[in-house]
Amino acid sequence: MPWSKANRERLVLKPNDEYGGKGIHIGWTMDQAAWDLAVDEAVDQDYLVQQAVEVAYMDFPTWTGEGLTFQRQLVDLDPYVFEGEVEGILTRLSASALANVTAGAGIVPTFVVSPRS
Repeated sequence: MPWSKANRERLVLKPNDEYGGKGIHIGWTMDQAAWDLAVDEAVDQDYLVQQAVEVAYMDFPTWTGEGLTFQRQLVDLDPYVFEGEVEGILTRLSASALANVTAGAGIVPTFVVSPRS
């Protein structure tokens, strides 16, 4: 646990068997005291500590009450692979560090554009 506490800025603490973003603690979005408390509470529960990976951010058009604007969004691209081939893609966009629909992210269509032959 000391290592997990000392490396807050590059770790995520997740419950082993939850969904919808429930119980997730994103280290770099928390202060040290809150992170330490979350780690202490997770010790007696089914949690795991996961190292952060670099994620993509892009600007996307967003409709607001003031019209069309561009907002920076986290892009979570999840391919579906069947028999070794990509057969579909789920893409989520999020204004926060948690790309989960029940936590406020949105699912958007994904188009693969190839040059004409």
